[in-house]
Amino acid sequence: MNNPIPLLFAPSGDGINLAAPAVTAIVPDVRYTGGGQTVTIQGSDLKSPTGVTIDGVSVTVVSSTRRSVTVLTEAHAAGGPFVVEVTTTLGSDTGEIDFVVADTCTVTDCDPEYAPLSGGTTITLTGTFVPEDLACSVGGSDFATGTPAEITYVDPTTATIVIPSGLTGGYGNRTIWVEMYGSAADLAGVLYLAPVPTIASVDVTTRPLTGAGTITVTGTNFRTALAGGNTGTLGGTAITLTYVNATTLTFTAPSHTAGAKDLIVTNIGGTSNTLTGAVTYYAIPTVTSVSTTAKTYAQAVTITVSDSTSMTAGTLGGTALTSFTVVNATTITATLPGKSAGTHALLLTGHPGGTSTSYNVTSVNTVPVLTAPSPTSGSALGGTALTITGSGFANGNATSVTLAGVACTSFTVVDDTTITCTTPAATVGSRSLVVVGPAGSSTAYAFDVVSGTFDPTVDWTSVTCWLYGGAGVTESGGAVSAWADQSGNGNNFIQNTAGSRPAYDAADAGFNNFPTIASDGADDFLVASTTAANFISTTAHTWVGVVRVDAVSAAPGVGYDEDGWLGDNGGGFTQGTISQVGGTPRLGTYLWDGAAKTQRQTTTLSAAHVVTSRHDGTTLYTSVDGAAETSVACGTWTGGTTYLYLFRGASIYATATIAEVAFSDVDEGTTALADAVTKLKAKYGIA
Repeated sequence: MNNPIPLLFAPSGDGINLAAPAVTAIVPDVRYTGGGQTVTIQGSDLKSPTGVTIDGVSVTVVSSTRRSVTVLTEAHAAGGPFVVEVTTTLGSDTGEIDFVVADTCTVTDCDPEYAPLSGGTTITLTGTFVPEDLACSVGGSDFATGTPAEITYVDPTTATIVIPSGLTGGYGNRTIWVEMYGSAADLAGVLYLAPVPTIASVDVTTRPLTGAGTITVTGTNFRTALAGGNTGTLGGTAITLTYVNATTLTFTAPSHTAGAKDLIVTNIGGTSNTLTGAVTYYAIPTVTSVSTTAKTYAQAVTITVSDSTSMTAGTLGGTALTSFTVVNATTITATLPGKSAGTHALLLTGHPGGTSTSYNVTSVNTVPVLTAPSPTSGSALGGTALTITGSGFANGNATSVTLAGVACTSFTVVDDTTITCTTPAATVGSRSLVVVGPAGSSTAYAFDVVSGTFDPTVDWTSVTCWLYGGAGVTESGGAVSAWADQSGNGNNFIQNTAGSRPAYDAADAGFNNFPTIASDGADDFLVASTTAANFISTTAHTWVGVVRVDAVSAAPGVGYDEDGWLGDNGGGFTQGTISQVGGTPRLGTYLWDGAAKTQRQTTTLSAAHVVTSRHDGTTLYTSVDGAAETSVACGTWTGGTTYLYLFRGASIYATATIAEVAFSDVDEGTTALADAVTKLKAKYGIA
């Protein structure tokens, strides 16, 4: 039997080294450049080293075990990593260890850069640090005058601090001071200590359950996004706050349950005061009933609704309710508009929850009543401006006016008793004028349609001159230099002096939007290019004019017909006059047969009139707007060599407007003049 081979067992613990040393790490791996700090080299078989060097420089061994050697560092320039070598009797080992020698403490950045003044916030510092002999202070002009702060070493480039409470100086930038081995570094003005935000008010206090809409928050100490920003909640629901300025934020209202919701704003300074009940959410109101069943035009009703808060108006089928009154939280009174017979949706508006639910209302309308139009006749060519009186026109009860079945244009319901419109073309005769509505049409009115516009070349036995604003006007910049005769006789009116030219209006509202020519009453006039003998005879004549006079001059003398809108240059033929007798304006005619012969009729200023004059050889006749003629005995006139004027007599100017004027050198008679008056009144919308 063979003898056993003895086994040798290496002792455990801090016994002898069994092999050459092996270096694996240094703890800590950052040291101060001044040396004298303890460093532990970790590895195996390190017991009783005969030498230890760092970067070739011998260091003092403090203690050793097989697994570690503790040494004191020597002064060394900053840098690294460096080679560490441990030598024992069994050999040596070298290796590059991340051993960095720190020069002085540095602080380059902090995160976050903002914190509340109250303290307690953890800030991460970036720089150069060692685990031993680190200290920190915040604020102050140097390390010593700052407030001490807790600092924790993380790694050679990272440390954390906790902002202390009770910092002096209030809100604003603070300097972070870090000291290591008596050497201090600072990060000046980086850390901002922020105030707590406050909320004063919001501009919108009610919202529907669906939310939406921008709400503006007014307060203090709000922060930009770069300065930490703001977060908030409304009734516990997170909201996105948009910074406007330090006192103003906005947000979009989120959807929410019904009821009052509290608003809270938070930023790096802390959490604001709570604005209790800042926004109240409302459900959509519900209409549950409307009093009575069949609803007619202008009927007062009582509406029951679940919540009438802030309601201001309502509609029935899109037409507004009138007399809208909130009686209490669930009751509204209103007057219904007229609607076509049938079912229409009732909606109430103004509630913060939105428009109410729709409620169907059955409507029965009123038939409109036509009393009378003004004027009672109009041109077959159409274009007569009508004012219709009656009742039951408003709120949809009147939708149109027809003449002989054709709709009038420019239809306008002025109020419940008045309609304005313009007649269409129609055949001559008595024609039905009807107000049409959804509930039916009014009783027809017999409206007299007369033949087309006045044309003396057709309607009169003789015509010497015919002027109307729609033809023969020469104007520049609205100033009229000539008005050409349309009779074919060449009896034109002219004005060669630019400063004395009357004005042209292409659509005069006072004459049913037909063209007119107007003087200023100072120096404007037109003069005939031929003598008066070419217009009228000495024994008989007829003329008709459509004129508006706006002012009357003071009488220059007793018995003088003051202002001539149609006259001559001193021959005693001031045919168209305007005067004031006893303070009452009067339009008339004047003729001189050796003695003054005048006829005038009461009228009104600033309104369109049709004035007629005729002479049968012995008598002068005058009429205004078709009134019964008034007359005066008058012999023949002998002033045929004079020249006729428009807008003046011999020397006195009229403030007047002329739309149309025609002359005949014979007495056309009452029938022809009556026809002319009817046509001209219809054309120019004269009542």
